[in-house]
Parts: sequence; structure tokens; C-alpha cells
Amino acid sequence: MVIKRRYQSDTNPGRARRSGYHRRSTRRRRAFLLLMVTVVITLASLAALNFSRSMLISHEVAVISRARLQAQMAAESHAQAIRLLLAYPPAERLSMGGTWNNPTWFQAVNVVADPDPARRVNVTVLAPSLDDMGNLSGLRYGLQNESAKLNLNALVQLDALAAEMNAATNAAWAGGASRCGCRFGRRF
Repeated sequence: MVIKRRYQSDTNPGRARRSGYHRRSTRRRRAFLLLMVTVVITLASLAALNFSRSMLISHEVAVISRARLQAQMAAESHAQAIRLLLAYPPAERLSMGGTWNNPTWFQAVNVVADPDPARRVNVTVLAPSLDDMGNLSGLRYGLQNESAKLNLNALVQLDALAAEMNAATNAAWAGGASRCGCRFGRRF
């Protein structure tokens, strides 16, 4: 009989209501879990996307930094080559083409030879080309003597220094004339 009761209790209407509730709550739990799994997968995907984007940006920064450093080192290397050229006596410099307009030494000098054309590094030294009247007439490949140019920043400092020196000299003359008994209190 006990067995029958078990089987009979399955046909009990109250039990059927409870089992239907159980099925609905199980469905709700499954839906909630499905929603939670979807949210977790979305968050994990966004985290992976953010990490991937960060790594791409870091890679671009590394490539740009490498290219910048390579350009800086190429310029320094060619500056050393120019110093070497200037160390030669003037007669030898002229036999090598001189420093005024010498495309062999100053136009597209290959510093880093690479089979890939995008990775080659060439250095060019440009200077203004002047005509007989001193007007700009284009560009040339060579050096320019800048020792005769005025540095306007230094000119202001030199002007202030000259004013200080002049004031100090005037004060010394004015003070010295009264002490030494000179009749002339000013400079000649």
C-alpha cells in the first residue's frame, strides 16, 4: 500500500500545483542564469577588447619611438661624418668636392642600408643658395658658415652688460675725480 500511496500522491491535485510551481521556478532560475552568463561573457569580451586595443596602442608607440630614435641616431651619425670632413685640410676638402655645393657628401647619404625600402635611412644636408646680390635663389646641398651671423638673443644680453659697464665706469670716474684732486671729472 505504501507504494500505491506514493503513486497515488502523484495524482494529488495539490501536489500537481506544487510541481508546476517548481517547474516555473526552475525555468526562472535558468533564465536568470542565462542572463547572468550573457552579462559575464559580455564583460569578458569588453575586457579582452580593451586589452587588445591597449596592446595595439603600445605597439604603435614602440614603432614610433624606434623610428624617432633611429632618425635621431642617423642625424648624429651624419653630423659626425661632417665633422670628419671638416677635420681634413682645406686642399683635401676641395678635392672631395668642398662644403659649399657637394651632393656626393650631402644629398641622400645612406646611413642605414636595408633591403626593405621603407626601412632605409638617408640623410640630406640643405643650405640656402644665394645669388650674387645675396638674395635667396633656391637650395643647395652643403654647409653654411654661420659664424658671421648675429645672435639677437646674445645682442640683448651684451647691450645690458655694456650698460652696466658704462654705469660702473661713470661711477668710478665720478668718485675718482673728487678723491684724486683732478680738475676734470669726466672721461676723455
